[in-house]
Amino acid sequence: MRGTLHYVDPRYVRIFLEHCASKTLSGFKKRREFLGISDQQSEQALTLMKNALTGGKILTRSQIKQLLTDANLCQDGQRVYHLTCYAGTLGIICFGPPIEKENTFVFLDEWIPKTREYTKEESLKQIARMYFTGHGPATVDDLCWRTGLSKTDAKMGIQGLGEQLQQSEYLGITYYDINNHPGIIQTGIQLLGGFDEYFLGYKERSIIADIEHHKSLFSKNGIFYPLILQDGKVIGTRKREFKKEKVRFTLSPLPNHTIIPQDIAQEAKKYTRFWGYNDYEIILSH
Repeated sequence: MRGTLHYVDPRYVRIFLEHCASKTLSGFKKRREFLGISDQQSEQALTLMKNALTGGKILTRSQIKQLLTDANLCQDGQRVYHLTCYAGTLGIICFGPPIEKENTFVFLDEWIPKTREYTKEESLKQIARMYFTGHGPATVDDLCWRTGLSKTDAKMGIQGLGEQLQQSEYLGITYYDINNHPGIIQTGIQLLGGFDEYFLGYKERSIIADIEHHKSLFSKNGIFYPLILQDGKVIGTRKREFKKEKVRFTLSPLPNHTIIPQDIAQEAKKYTRFWGYNDYEIILSH
């Protein structure tokens, strides 16, 4: 799975960790080598965090850093970030309730006790169901891209859903969707946020944006820009700035696409009011 925060049903957190985290885990060793953390130090840090959190305790990131610093395992924030991420991916810790805007961590097995065991077939079926419910119609490759499943496991999950899925063909590619899934046809202009699942959640994105424009929609280090859609297709990117009394939108049309500021007005008003402002301005960047 993508190395970012994921909000999931507590009942299924362990099936995601078991079946979707292998690619993420495989990259941790190289990162530890870069940070100068030995395997022994890594295991020691995991044990320290688990013991410190056992018994219903909640620790802030600063407290975790102090814990590791006292054990001579942490010299900077990057090591803390890596070691807590590693512990979370292994299913040892997870985020707890924030304390004064600071992240906290808890012991996963106490915070979310196991309620039942899932077979591999049940797990893959549930992962596929959740993906296609939120992203269908989508392909096998899309499912693999977003979850980190192998193609064999992805197909097993799809097979397990059986008649709960419907299939369709487009340009020779098979798409899957949950039966009786209410389709939504987007017309007009929409302003999407950065990292929006409408673009990020699929491997095959040519239906959403012309392939020649894809590199314009995210940075070299994987920052996905806020997008502008027209009738479901990407026509440009945008930036937003909060000024003293208004919100400023800077729009960057893709080549061979035209953005008319008046067409953005309705969406800009909704966005502006959401953030508690009354006024906005739109600037076109060429």
